[in-house]
Amino acid sequence: MAVLTSRFEAIRGRDAEKIVGLIEARRYTKFDDWPPYKRMGLDGVEEERAALKVLKEYAYRIEEPLLEVNGDTAWVTFYLSYAGRIRDLEFAIKSRATVIMVKTRDGWRIVHEHYSRLPGAEPTDLFRGVEKAEVEADLLEKRVLEALADGSALTAIEISERIRKVSGEKVEPSDVARKCRELVDANKLEKEGFLQPRYRLKR
Repeated sequence: MAVLTSRFEAIRGRDAEKIVGLIEARRYTKFDDWPPYKRMGLDGVEEERAALKVLKEYAYRIEEPLLEVNGDTAWVTFYLSYAGRIRDLEFAIKSRATVIMVKTRDGWRIVHEHYSRLPGAEPTDLFRGVEKAEVEADLLEKRVLEALADGSALTAIEISERIRKVSGEKVEPSDVARKCRELVDANKLEKEGFLQPRYRLKR
């Protein structure tokens, strides 16, 4: 279930590389609930990567998951409700879903996904979740900028720890790192280094 949740959190975070890290690339297949309605392999991952670049809002809910494990194979059936905006198109979709995973040396990895829409079951209530996610993203930006207000150059881990100490809020370093990358792209932060980059306010 942690892998399954991470899969949709990666969509919410527009993190294509995280999605790639969750699949078993050699055997991966997918039937999607968006066109083209055909069986896809890694080409489906590339199409999703392109979609994430124009995804503006996203909220989701995993409903009634039923998980089964048999040795090194696991499968979960569930209903997936999700809503958001891609370019200027708003969407609210509920689908039936099956995800199959295999156990590898690196942990459980997704080997197959199958999604099919339930017409007439649009989860429009999730649009409130999208608005909430936007507020949370704005708050995280504020917290990051506050943590760097003294001119320090800090890693995402150090920023996360400073936020915790100042506001009492627990923020995952991965979320901080993603937000910092966005702020660098927005010309609000500067990045120093590569493997463990440090971020500071734009001079």
